[in-house]
Amino acid sequence: MYVYLDIETSGLNKTSFLLQLSAISEKQHTFDIYIKPPCALNQECTNLTGLSYINNTLYKDGVPLHAVGPYMALLSFYHWTESLRKEGETLDLIGYNSNAFDVPVLVLAYAKFRQTLPTFNECYDVLPVIRKLQKTDDKLAKTKIKLEDLGRFYLPDSEIMSKANFHNSLFDCEILKQVTEKI
Repeated sequence: MYVYLDIETSGLNKTSFLLQLSAISEKQHTFDIYIKPPCALNQECTNLTGLSYINNTLYKDGVPLHAVGPYMALLSFYHWTESLRKEGETLDLIGYNSNAFDVPVLVLAYAKFRQTLPTFNECYDVLPVIRKLQKTDDKLAKTKIKLEDLGRFYLPDSEIMSKANFHNSLFDCEILKQVTEKI
């Protein structure tokens, strides 16, 4: 079974804090959890994601969110993947720039909290596929390779694109799933 994964973090380096961890299976099982960071978020992070952390509360666009500590978030994700596996499925992870960012961030986080990583047969990164497609498709070649640009390219009139909630990892998972199904 394919599992589409995305994360939101406090920055762009692999030691950034996890803020949101989301996944959608090809059977539409969803996982979505917000994670309390250990400190306030910088303005650049807030501008990009809409997330802020004030007085031990995580906010999205000024609205308080239910958020848990990173240990509990990672444990919950592990149990979610195990519940999918109990359906007799093997799991393949699909992400966007995931081999360069999302997967290393998760590996570091699981190691930091001494937890067992979820088991996936394969980890597929769609970004290299898009780069190859750009070489053979003139219209796609003119498109930036950000996920939101691919959504506009592959899903221009879809209902999901009218919602435009990028940098929400659950929304990004759904965009990734729909774009992947198109290519």
